[in-house]
Formats: sequence, C-alpha cells, structure tokens
Amino acid sequence: SMGTMENFLKQLQLKVSIYELVDQTPMDIWVRASQLTFRTNQFNLNTKRRSEPELIDLVKNKNHRIWMVQVEDRFGQYGWVGLIIGVSKSAHYFVDTFLLSCRVLARGVEHALLDHLAQVAFVAGNKTLQLNFRPSEKNMPMEEFLEKITWDNKLVNSSDTIFELALPTENYRQNDLVIEILKELPVNKVNENINKEKPVILPPKEKEILVQQEDTLI
Repeated sequence: SMGTMENFLKQLQLKVSIYELVDQTPMDIWVRASQLTFRTNQFNLNTKRRSEPELIDLVKNKNHRIWMVQVEDRFGQYGWVGLIIGVSKSAHYFVDTFLLSCRVLARGVEHALLDHLAQVAFVAGNKTLQLNFRPSEKNMPMEEFLEKITWDNKLVNSSDTIFELALPTENYRQNDLVIEILKELPVNKVNENINKEKPVILPPKEKEILVQQEDTLI
C-alpha cells in the first residue's frame, strides 16, 4: 500500500539528487554518463548506447537536456546510478533515454525521475510527455514499471511502444528532489569503489529487514 511505501522510504532516508549536465560539466562525468548507457540493461527504456562526444553533441548542438542521478539512503551512497535525456519536439517532450541501475529500484526513484521529466516538459510548454519503449532481451523491469502506470495514450507499433502522459499531470508529485546544474563535481562525490558498480554491503540483520520490506512492496 502507499502508506507502507511511504513508511519504508521514510525509514530508508532516501535522497535523490538530479544534476543537469552542461558545457562546463567535467569530462569524467560525461565518461560516467556514457558508461551508464553501455552498462545498464534491465531498467533501460531503449538500450541506446552513447559515447561521450555523442552526449556532449546532444547538449551543445541538438537542444537536448541531460541529467544524471545520484541516490543515497541510510546505508550509504550509491553513486551515479541514473541518466535521463529529453528534448522538446513540436509540443511533445520526447524522452530519448531513461535508465537506472537495478541497485536502486523499488525505492520510488524511478517515479521521482518520471515526475521530474513531466515537470520539465510542462514548464517548457509541452502538451505531452512521450516515452518510446523498445524491448530488448533484458529490459523487462522497465516494461513492468511502464505497464503499472496510468498513461493517457499508448501507441504500439512493430518495434516499440510510445507511452504518453498529457500535461500537466497530477500523477507525480515528489517535490523534494534536489536538482542542480552540474558545473563542477558535487560535494558528495562518491568514492571510486561504489562507482565500479560494487553493491553496498549491508549488515546482515538490516539487510534481512530491507529485503523483507522490498518483497512486500514489489
């Protein structure tokens, strides 16, 4: 239930930080952004792979906006775990990339990111938010997430499915997100071990409680 989820997140002390990548963003952040597109398979909208120059070109020359996501909770910092890319196209806000490490799923982070995109799209004057889902061998978790949401429109064609939200939408309201322009490394730069996709090791008892709570939520 929603109450259980809120309680769970409260206990978890979840913090989602969203940073926008701009011209002045340091190169090692662009490198990490590119790595995420190559390494993230399960919770990935369309498994588009992007090099650093491609990502920089999207921002500099093609009017796209790119955000990277950090997540932390009472057990520690998970580092750079998510990437979203969006662009306005004739009254529609088109989500080019939406991916998240499976280490932070089932905590409401994915909903928070969708909320962020809906707000960005609405503020930019768009009438709809569109996510173009392309199935792969491994991205079932993304499909399951999308299928649970109430969309205003769903268009299925041979290779992909377009999920559409009419704006403004009241479906998503998580206004406690921290959104910053990333011109320099954030103060809470995570240590290199976490950046190498190592799982966060929890004390046995707390891990057991967390697993039980997650099981009841999924």
